[in-house]
Amino acid sequence: MEDQAHFILITNALNYPEDAALQAKLKNWRELTADNEAIYQKVKSIWEQSALLEEPYTGRPIDLVVSDFTTRLENKINLSKAPAKTYRLWWRTAAAVLVFGMAGLWGYKELKSETFIIKSTYDQQDSVLLADGSKVYLNKHTNIKYSSSFNKDKREFILLKGEAFFDIAKNPSYPFKVLINKSTIQVLGTTFNVQNIDSTIAVEVKTGKVKFETRNDGTPHILGKGMAIQFDQKTGLIKKILEQDKQTNSNWLYKELNFVDATLPEVCALIEKQYGVTIKIEGHIPNIKKLNANFKNDDLKNVLEVLKMTYKISIEYHNNQIVIKQ
Repeated sequence: MEDQAHFILITNALNYPEDAALQAKLKNWRELTADNEAIYQKVKSIWEQSALLEEPYTGRPIDLVVSDFTTRLENKINLSKAPAKTYRLWWRTAAAVLVFGMAGLWGYKELKSETFIIKSTYDQQDSVLLADGSKVYLNKHTNIKYSSSFNKDKREFILLKGEAFFDIAKNPSYPFKVLINKSTIQVLGTTFNVQNIDSTIAVEVKTGKVKFETRNDGTPHILGKGMAIQFDQKTGLIKKILEQDKQTNSNWLYKELNFVDATLPEVCALIEKQYGVTIKIEGHIPNIKKLNANFKNDDLKNVLEVLKMTYKISIEYHNNQIVIKQ
């Protein structure tokens, strides 16, 4: 059983190289003894060779599948000498673990992992029309993926990074789910905005209701129209916002800027995001004055002119950077 645990640790680490905690655990185990390192190298060899084999799953008992597969794997690796009895037992045990842990890599038709459609927006906004009629609008620098078999009764969408606005087709029998690391957003039919930027997940509801859950918290949070929630994935802290009376996350989609009692740093941060520019504030500018304004499809120049009049500041342009001074 202990050997199987080691095999599972190794194969999981090989399958998920981006998991830092898993890699650290494997590294510690490998460094314990020379035998551990030797086992790792052998399992890695099996793992690499197994990816080159295809074993169609035909409903046969799994012990026969394992037996046939390991025989073909031995032939593939072409060992120079027949392994000893104890080594053969080790080999069969390792291969059995690999069958269960890596079925997707080996091409089992019934057991293999799903294939996904992956999309990145880079410097352009984009949109996706899903098979159930749902629409997803993607902000710049956003990465998403969803199953190639996505349909009306299997509705899961993964937001890897960035920001997206969801307009979900109603289907009470099959809730729509947005998956972000260890968090899940579940809806029936609504419109809402989601950010997954740095370590923060932010959800803002425009219409309808959504349920936000994270494994760190374990408590379902129900959000209605105008409500929002922010979750820090590093600290586990959750902040619930009952009313969105300030600039909202989803205004990137509508090309709007709404400011209510906003300080200059707050204003500049949102202008940077909306217009894709960099703003530097030089010197000490008091935050006493607050901006109350609404902009819709305005040129950046017009927005900056309002800032000049409100805060009594000067604005200079240096290459791709805007500099604000007292």
